[in-house]
Amino acid sequence: MSRNITIGRVRFSYAWVFQPKKNRDDNGEERYSVTLLIPKTDVNSYNAVMACIEEAKQEGLNGDFKGAIPPTLAVPIHDGDGVKENTGEPYGPECKGHWVLTASNKIQPFVVDANIQPIIQQSAFYSGCYGMASIRFFPYAKGKKGIGCSLNGVQKLAEGEPLGGGISPEEAFRNAQQATQQGAWPNTPSGQTAYQQPTYQAPMQPTYQQAQYQVPPQPAYQQPQYQAPVQPVYPQIDPITGLPYTGGVMGI
Repeated sequence: MSRNITIGRVRFSYAWVFQPKKNRDDNGEERYSVTLLIPKTDVNSYNAVMACIEEAKQEGLNGDFKGAIPPTLAVPIHDGDGVKENTGEPYGPECKGHWVLTASNKIQPFVVDANIQPIIQQSAFYSGCYGMASIRFFPYAKGKKGIGCSLNGVQKLAEGEPLGGGISPEEAFRNAQQATQQGAWPNTPSGQTAYQQPTYQAPMQPTYQQAQYQVPPQPAYQQPQYQAPVQPVYPQIDPITGLPYTGGVMGI
């Protein structure tokens, strides 16, 4: 069984490390996979890959290849300055000056950061970032004979320009954070109207004057003057005679 190796620094492309993707070459079988872009200046990584491929060939010689190494043997590493074997189309511009190596696995690979801590936020690992990869090579003879590359895991070390039209979290929020600190938002893109927040003024309230009411003059009432009633003068009665007393001696 061939040995595991770690290569890098590489650039990650077509990263499917959190969710598997159906592979057209494996009867629609779902696999986790990533394409590793190895700079041609990284001679050590390239030599390590080629040495492991030779080891896998010898392993297949006594196994899947049944004693003979096929003259045309499929290998997982290709020249990024050339063309794709299956379509004849040139590789993308990100592949120029690189070796292109695709690794996959049925089992989900580990995904860690520079401190070897698991990356939980899936958007933190994306096609375009940089890091290292742990891989292993093996022989196979299903459909065609060749050498495959198994993906053990990846380690993210640095951000990069996202491939495939995406955007990294740092790039997405860096400008906004700087603008917030400076008290202004980033410049409006060309051709887009800059709108100012409308300023609302409190509506003018109508001024009402308090109606001036005059108290109507009240008639002056005078307290009626009451006079004591005139008491009638009754003549004094003589108790003896029963006649009015006229001023003389009573009883005469």
